[in-house]
Amino acid sequence: MERKLFRTGNSLTVTIPPALASELGLKAGGLVELEIDREHEGLLIKRRKAPEPIEAPVTQEFARWVDGFIDRYDAALKKLSGDQP
Repeated sequence: MERKLFRTGNSLTVTIPPALASELGLKAGGLVELEIDREHEGLLIKRRKAPEPIEAPVTQEFARWVDGFIDRYDAALKKLSGDQP
């Protein structure tokens, strides 16, 4: 598949057809990694996977703080969520 390069500022831009983007799970704003493939004189574009979320243990102190926050701001939180007029 042939694509034309466009100048964007000091860089070059190439568009990715929607069918290819969809097949690879690429979306606007997503991140990709670029590698030079010297053997084939090409450029390899790889989808960058999101890092795994870091799970932090919830301490009893934090759980108590959250409970207190909810108790104190319950009405305001419900109003913000649209549960109350």
